[in-house]
Amino acid sequence: MANLTGIRGDTFNLPFSLTTGTSPAAINLSGATVFFTMKERLSDSDAVAPVKKQTPAASGITVVSTGNGTVSVNIGTGDSALFKTGPYHYGLQVRTATDTVYTTTTGLFNVQGDFGLRADVPTG
Repeated sequence: MANLTGIRGDTFNLPFSLTTGTSPAAINLSGATVFFTMKERLSDSDAVAPVKKQTPAASGITVVSTGNGTVSVNIGTGDSALFKTGPYHYGLQVRTATDTVYTTTTGLFNVQGDFGLRADVPTG
């Protein structure tokens, strides 16, 4: 379990190494689909999850290294600005090219309140 902390309204690029087994081995991501889901309660359906990302990169997850099983999950300000403060449950799952499913990472993502919206001030 890996716990994370972030500030509402920020952009997050979260790196993960996806492994399986008691002697962790990297999952080969060639032909795989990676899913990231974040929700307030574990019992919430994925349909109401405030963050649902998956590969390919246009859908929010970039594969950094296929053979090493590394990915980056992008949560933009459009998603994070809508977060309530407090803990969310998150998880990463991989469906391999052979339809094997692994839950590789779970944890809590603690959202803190934002400090202001100075990013909205024009530069120049």
